[in-house]
Amino acid sequence: MLPHALGRQAWLLVKVSSPPAMPDELVRDGSARRVQPWSVILTDLDTGAILDVVDGPRGKTVKAWLLARPRWWRRRIEYVAIDMSAEFRAAIHQALPWARISVDHWHVVRLANEMVTTVRFHSREG
Repeated sequence: MLPHALGRQAWLLVKVSSPPAMPDELVRDGSARRVQPWSVILTDLDTGAILDVVDGPRGKTVKAWLLARPRWWRRRIEYVAIDMSAEFRAAIHQALPWARISVDHWHVVRLANEMVTTVRFHSREG
């Protein structure tokens, strides 16, 4: 039986979206203002539902978002999937010290593909 199917346990995915093509936002009067180039997406891994999309410094934003949730809600999170960010890991350890952290599969596959490409490139050179 998978851990997330045991009932009270919950999974949380913390993911960063790609930066927009244009990091400035056009305001109605025609001027531009700087916006955060990254958004943090918080997802319930049991249901796939997006819980929130927030902008701001990555680790600080995740920690603040989690600490703004009620304690009973946070206590249900036992597993968190993140990208390979030390900043996210530290934020999760501070806000959810009991939670087990894993790297989400997309980032593992991407890194593996990059390494295979690097090895192929270097093997052709030599």
